[in-house]
Amino acid sequence: MKKLSQISLLILFLSLNSVYGQTPTPYAEWNFDTAANLTLATIGSDLVLVGTNTAIEGPSPDDGAVTIGVGSHYKFTHGISPAAGQDYINKYSILFDIRVPDVNSWRSLFQANGANTDDGELFVRNTGGTIGLNATGYSSKTLLPDEWYRLVMVVDNGTEYSLYLDGVKILNGNAQTIDSRFGLRESILLFGDNDGEDYPTDVARVSFYDSPLSQSEVEALGSYEQPVNTFLTAPYLQNATTSGITVMWETDIATEGILHYGLSSTYGHEIRSSFITTNAQTYVHKAILTNLEANTQYQYVVEVDTVSSEPGKFVTAPDANDASFTVGLWADSHYPVPWLYMAKYMMEELQADFAFNAGDISNSGNNKGDIQQVFLPYVCGSIGSKIPFYSALGNHDVGTQWGGGNLIRQFHDQPKAENSDPNGFNGSYLMMYSNVAFIAIDWNKSARDLPPGGWLENVLKSEKVQNARFRFIFIHNAPYYERWQVAENDVIKNNLPTMAAEYNVDVVFSGHMHGYERGDKDDVQFITMGGGSYMDVNEPVGPIIYDHIIRGTNKPDNPRGFNNGLTNHLVSLHVEGNITTIKLSYFTSAGEFMSVMETIEIINPASSVFENKTDAEVRIVNDFQMGELRLSGKLPFMIELYSITGKHIYSDNKLSLRKEINTNSFHPGIYIFRITNSKGITTRKIKLN
Repeated sequence: MKKLSQISLLILFLSLNSVYGQTPTPYAEWNFDTAANLTLATIGSDLVLVGTNTAIEGPSPDDGAVTIGVGSHYKFTHGISPAAGQDYINKYSILFDIRVPDVNSWRSLFQANGANTDDGELFVRNTGGTIGLNATGYSSKTLLPDEWYRLVMVVDNGTEYSLYLDGVKILNGNAQTIDSRFGLRESILLFGDNDGEDYPTDVARVSFYDSPLSQSEVEALGSYEQPVNTFLTAPYLQNATTSGITVMWETDIATEGILHYGLSSTYGHEIRSSFITTNAQTYVHKAILTNLEANTQYQYVVEVDTVSSEPGKFVTAPDANDASFTVGLWADSHYPVPWLYMAKYMMEELQADFAFNAGDISNSGNNKGDIQQVFLPYVCGSIGSKIPFYSALGNHDVGTQWGGGNLIRQFHDQPKAENSDPNGFNGSYLMMYSNVAFIAIDWNKSARDLPPGGWLENVLKSEKVQNARFRFIFIHNAPYYERWQVAENDVIKNNLPTMAAEYNVDVVFSGHMHGYERGDKDDVQFITMGGGSYMDVNEPVGPIIYDHIIRGTNKPDNPRGFNNGLTNHLVSLHVEGNITTIKLSYFTSAGEFMSVMETIEIINPASSVFENKTDAEVRIVNDFQMGELRLSGKLPFMIELYSITGKHIYSDNKLSLRKEINTNSFHPGIYIFRITNSKGITTRKIKLN
């Protein structure tokens, strides 16, 4: 069951009102649509939050909701005076639009005493999802996990206690006495309980009525029933190539869809989808488009049994080997806030051509309710509806001991040409984009794919990868951590850095630790970017302090405001010619962009007259924050630096494999390097800010 669209609700309400009369008006109401102020009232006074709540997508894309969990609740002071001769408020009704992730835990929905010194008065029971209380009785009707319901409780102490689910009475309970525990005190609690029987509940709306509603009034409030054949997850993009792309979507009906596509909104082409039944008993569709033109924008729409998606667009990958492009990078986006705002920033401000993550894009990748909170709406939705995304899945996504599994994999279409799984379903893989190599290591495959002679080494030493402009590896678990060092993995630590150095990898991107660290070891950048959710503020640092990590906890050259890397962040990667620019963008815990905290450039050798390309290779890292150039070569080299007008600026005539130049005294502008080694001379341009 899902929420009706606003138009469908209006039609339903009008038809109901023609039979039952006017829909009742609440005394107070909260719809949780304003992510920046989740306690805001739409009618009456605002709620007071005790503890924490998290914004999520509600029953429909335009209906917000929150998750509120153990130890957290809302307090509402109603301001109503008791009737003459009574101590408490004895006549009222409360509507809840709710969803529960399971029916194995107690969930308090309401407590009449705002002091939180008593048990709650309305529970979802931990033995199958019945609703009520011992004193009133429990419903025979049960809630199903991960389904939205409209529950209404009607209280007229001394006369009535009733529960309705989606407009149908499910309990004609035992009426309580006047001024009993069901009498409302000056303030009440929503989702609060005095002894922790308030496990996580999703709520999209609460309406409070200062009278006991009649059955016809409750029926007029409607339900969440809607027809099948809907898009549970709207179409999103995967696996773009120069001649094709994959479009995927999710429905609640086992019927193939039709994807109409073309160069304009008239489309002109169509393809039918295949689909699978997911572990959540929904249907994930896949339409693989081929024979497309490179670097071309197409328009499309998906139709499933007369229901159409919103029109979409996609762009195929460029066929040029030197195209410029931007990639949005992140890891560990466990919760909607701040991630939903960071994803929006990636799309609107960074204008990424595609996105790549280093895993943990869910809390529990084998749980339908969990992936509905972040992955489906804010990865498939916010990002994938506009550009393709690629995943190096992490422990929470696919590690069984953390609740991961194959469900989240069923929403991906990995590149298959170079994949460590012959079926291309759960392996590590290589993705090439404009002669740049992107390599993703699956969490479950590290022990198999990383040892010498294994899949990773064979991919790295392949002609395709060695001739690439740049080589990037994405792996959830970094080989080195200073913060949360116990998370290091011996297989990764003992193999990945050695191979990365030997095969000229430019950057290894990781997550797992929720913070930012950057190291520079053997001419390889190691960047931990696990800033998509909460920060690991309580994880210890050390005991090993690595010399090669230059950004992190208590590093002398940290940017101002860096907060030891413990601030929400994402990373952008821009490739232009033989220069890659990497920027670290920082956000508040509410998802508001703050600043770009650091920028580095990696400058790789251009083609030259050298018979052996390796002879000419000098890699340059331009660290803007530190005001430093770091150069490294395969052969000892000397350097001269000139202005763009040919004026000599700097020389270092000592042959060496590595050089560092402090650029703080240089004027901003374009400079030319003249690099000499025993095999010849090459020149390079570089921009200094």
